[in-house]
Amino acid sequence: MSRHRPGRPAARALLGALAATALLLQLVPAGLAAPSGLVTGVLQVEGVLTADAVAVVTIVDAGAAITEPFVVGQQGSPVAGSGEIPFAVRYDPARIDVTRPYLLSAAIVDGDAVLLNSAPVPVITGGPETDVAVPMSIRPTAPAALVVLVQTGDDTELSPDAVVQVAVGRVGGARQIGRDLSVAPGQPPVQLAVTYDPLLADPNAEYVARATIVDGEKVWEGSVPTPFRPAETPQIGIDVVALEATLPTIPASPGPSASPGPSATAAPEATATAAPEPTATAAPEPTATPTATPAPTPTPAPTATLTPTASGSPSPSPTALPTSGTVDGTLVYRESATLSGDAKAVVALLDEGNSSSVAVVVSQVISTPGQQPIAFSLTYATADLDANRSYTIRGAIVDGENAWVSDTGVPVITGGAPTSGVVVPLTYRPDLLLGEVTGSLTGVDGPLGDEASSVTIVSRPDAGAVLGFDARPQPGASAPIPFSVPFNVADVDPAASYVVTGQVTDGDRSWESATGPAVITNGNPITGVEVPLVAVATPSPSPSPTPVPTATPVPEPEPEEGEGGPPWALLVVLAVVVGAVIAVVIARRGAQPPPAAGRDGPVTGPGPEPEATAGPEAAVGSPAEPSGEPAPEPVSELEAESDAAAGPEAGS
Repeated sequence: MSRHRPGRPAARALLGALAATALLLQLVPAGLAAPSGLVTGVLQVEGVLTADAVAVVTIVDAGAAITEPFVVGQQGSPVAGSGEIPFAVRYDPARIDVTRPYLLSAAIVDGDAVLLNSAPVPVITGGPETDVAVPMSIRPTAPAALVVLVQTGDDTELSPDAVVQVAVGRVGGARQIGRDLSVAPGQPPVQLAVTYDPLLADPNAEYVARATIVDGEKVWEGSVPTPFRPAETPQIGIDVVALEATLPTIPASPGPSASPGPSATAAPEATATAAPEPTATAAPEPTATPTATPAPTPTPAPTATLTPTASGSPSPSPTALPTSGTVDGTLVYRESATLSGDAKAVVALLDEGNSSSVAVVVSQVISTPGQQPIAFSLTYATADLDANRSYTIRGAIVDGENAWVSDTGVPVITGGAPTSGVVVPLTYRPDLLLGEVTGSLTGVDGPLGDEASSVTIVSRPDAGAVLGFDARPQPGASAPIPFSVPFNVADVDPAASYVVTGQVTDGDRSWESATGPAVITNGNPITGVEVPLVAVATPSPSPSPTPVPTATPVPEPEPEEGEGGPPWALLVVLAVVVGAVIAVVIARRGAQPPPAAGRDGPVTGPGPEPEATAGPEAAVGSPAEPSGEPAPEPVSELEAESDAAAGPEAGS
């Protein structure tokens, strides 16, 4: 027994370790994978880089406050060649907060040429850690620049591998209006020029500039003490201080420069064509009138003409409810950017409900939006709406690489919400790139026409809440149709389930997803999601003509003489005829008494006598049959009286 005693503490220790591990795993939200400490992918480059080119890939904490550390990981390495250039960046998993978004930015410096990725890429919590594709393009020229002087607070000398970077972004958002970097900058102070487009800066927002110096594992960071407006402050200085935390690094491998193609030094100029352009071009194309608009127009006509012919209570209910309705308003955004002639807008009416999944009721593509505010008008079928559910308007504008999207829906129609004058604010899309669900829509018969568009939604089905929304024109597209739905990582409930659904509209044709695949939480993917769509036979407003009766128009020309006239006139005529019949029968009975055997008459006699009496009654009653059942009821009672009176006469 003494042999087992030393094992008991060991077993207890093992159980304790397992329990502690289980407790730590519970601290990680369900479905959000634990950070691995490494992000890998490729930089997509067109053209040829020289042997002197250096790539710098940086991961930042987009949810960090101004006073908190910003850079999570950075890796600089020599690159050469073209096409897809692999990269890897290490970071410390202990620094990752799963409720915060993390973004990746890349730059390639090749002599005087600088290549950047146009928008930051969500990684770790709001995106993948492997197979991250980063399109690179020549840094565009911009009409304005913010000069930043970066100064260290110590006497440390920087090595030739040091990198100085400055990023300028809006306070409280991930939107960067510009960034600049210097590779092998020498010794501080280092001066950088952050170029930006003032038209893409929110004039009413405040911005913050962050400066970082990374030299191997050592990091210096700093920011301006107070937010500023770039247009009012052409030059600032930032003092950076050394951080205690260091960055994990990957030793640089000497291999990349061995590529045979680097000798063409003029090649960086050829990289002017941006790699991200193909994904952007799928969005900015025209689409025309929404599929639901033509159907409601013919619907009211038959209902209005047939309503007067219906009798009594059934008629008021179809007349009281219109078969279609309209929501109108404008799309607006904060920036003062002018839209080009190629810009397109998409507006969608969503059933966000109070529970169950979110659905697109109707959408509209505005091919020539002009400038903001952009007017829209959506026509919907009332049969598609439920007074107990909630409905919202969301929109999007796509103009080349620039895009604006609704980050929240505007309530309309039900619950006292308006149907006209609705203002829908849009947010510049890089503000929303805190997380992304990406994939493709399948099952669409293509190629699509010039009026095609797509709407993709990430929602929480049990609450009917939208987490992310994306809409874009899809002219000429064929399945699979790529999509990218932005969302805020901070809005994700780790215990909830999320799905992605989509709809593609092309004129009178549409495809929808019945049940979307699960994403984000519970171990479900964020990237490479495939959403199958199925064809919808007819637009949603089409069922509205069904309740209209088709048999009632036949007798309609006869009873035009007055409201309520046909039923009362019929009763009066019937009363006169039946009264005459009864008078004749009574007169005959008085003149010729019935024989004693007449009591057996009801067994054999009623056969011929009802035929004689029923003849005129049937002739009078026949016009009343098409108008409904109320008229025949009094006729049957009078026939009973007539039969009772005619019984003895039939015996005679």
